[in-house]
Amino acid sequence: MNTGFATSFAAPGGAIPAAHPLAQRYGSLFWNIALSRTERWIFPLCIVLTLMLQLKPVLYSAIALPIIVLMATVCWLTPTTGFFYIACAQFLPYPDGALLNPAQVGVVTWIAVTFAVHRRMDLRGLGLLWPVIPWLVWHWLITGEPIYEPNSEYFKALTYSVIACQQINAAKGRYLKCLFGMCIGTLMAAAAFWAWQFGLPVDLSTWGGERSGYARLGGVRADAVMIWPPLLMGMFGVLGLTLSAMVSGRYPDQIHRLRLLTVAAFFIAVPPLVATMTHGAYAGFAMMLVFVGIVYFRLKSMRLLQRTGASLTPLIAGTLTLFFVIYMTNAFKTRDRIDALYEYYQRTSHEYGAAASRSDVWEYSLRTIMRYPVLGIAFNNEVEDIPPEYAVYGNYLSHNVFLDYGRWTGVPGMAAVAFFFFFPFVRLWRRPDNWRFLGFYLFHFALLIFWLSLSFQFYKTFWGFWMLAAMVADREPVAVPFRRASVSPRQHE
Repeated sequence: MNTGFATSFAAPGGAIPAAHPLAQRYGSLFWNIALSRTERWIFPLCIVLTLMLQLKPVLYSAIALPIIVLMATVCWLTPTTGFFYIACAQFLPYPDGALLNPAQVGVVTWIAVTFAVHRRMDLRGLGLLWPVIPWLVWHWLITGEPIYEPNSEYFKALTYSVIACQQINAAKGRYLKCLFGMCIGTLMAAAAFWAWQFGLPVDLSTWGGERSGYARLGGVRADAVMIWPPLLMGMFGVLGLTLSAMVSGRYPDQIHRLRLLTVAAFFIAVPPLVATMTHGAYAGFAMMLVFVGIVYFRLKSMRLLQRTGASLTPLIAGTLTLFFVIYMTNAFKTRDRIDALYEYYQRTSHEYGAAASRSDVWEYSLRTIMRYPVLGIAFNNEVEDIPPEYAVYGNYLSHNVFLDYGRWTGVPGMAAVAFFFFFPFVRLWRRPDNWRFLGFYLFHFALLIFWLSLSFQFYKTFWGFWMLAAMVADREPVAVPFRRASVSPRQHE
């Protein structure tokens, strides 16, 4: 973190931005994530509807699609719940043979609700999407893929950036609430697991087979590899919100609730994450913990967590105690699954390498990139060497978005993808008040782990979050230095 971070925000005590009325106004809007009256009934309703959709009698009935339409419609009534829907639409169950999936339902209902409520579509800031142009243009020139067609996956993904842009404008400075809604939405990936735990009629996906005798549990329509990334985003995103709120010192009651929510988020997310029996989930969780540790000790060393009630110790102690109890009691067969996957990893790493099943595909991907570094294999329709286990299929995915584009369109294509991915992160990180965006950093880092271990570049949650982070970096006024004051922050709302 840069030196401006330390010099501008090192002062302890009651924290209120000095002087500038605009900074005060937007500062209050940014920090206050208290739910409105409308959001207080939409969130519980949508959580109940999400749980209902996991149940076989509901999902296989005629009311499933109307439930999805109802859920999407009410979510677009506020930006916070709109981002909730953006986050959960990717893995929300839907009936077999439905004309529209939840993501498509989201687009149709968003258009209708936006014009009904706002009478127009406010897309100011959409030009911030310009970093995607080098990636898409290079990909189109090299592969000839018609990325501009409405049925293209690129077009569909970008649509969710457009939706996010309109929702951000409707938020009117309440950007942290948008991220909060997205974190809660990603945690809905645990709904099927918990419904199943309570003995309700749920068909959990076990695609991918077993590992050491334990099935890889996913959601109802989403397999294990699609479930663990949103769980990482949700629990660590909430933790990031808590950390930044603790540094700010604003809204003590809100900070207390965020602490409790963080413990609840980890309890909700960890057992289903363990049940995925996926190396990436376990490794990603460990990497996220290390990243949080680095950020936390950095904050401590810069004396940014000196205010009363800013200690993370109770939160850490509570979370670790929760993990210890779950593991030692073997609740939800957590210990059995962890031990089984460790035994499976030992066998596969001995055969393939340290990255287990990923080692082979990453090695072959790097071979291709080194052989065709400028234009990749797509330009001249070259035939690449593929891992032996994929020979029967005739092709493979790198299980890494960056390596995939390096293979297909060369190093320039891979660099263009990386530039787009990291653009909002770098802009937020370079701000002198970058500590305010800890929730964004942790959410983005979870997405990076997702892109490094899987080949899902069209994940709608990513495209919505990217737009949110980019617009926050561009629009949120830089906070001025804190000073002591006897005035309550609530007076500046």
